[in-house]
Amino acid sequence: MIQKQLNLDFMPALGEFYKSKTYLILRETENGLWAESADYIADRFFEEKGIERTV
Repeated sequence: MIQKQLNLDFMPALGEFYKSKTYLILRETENGLWAESADYIADRFFEEKGIERTV
């Protein structure tokens, strides 16, 4: 989803996600974000970046 939305190849898109606050929160297993859907997590990423999701 991030790859398509940002029109990036896989590795650059992955890098953008890994540098995000959303990913840091995802790594903290106590908060349960890991149990949410990929769509929900992507929405949190786009919200963090101030990007309106179109994909």
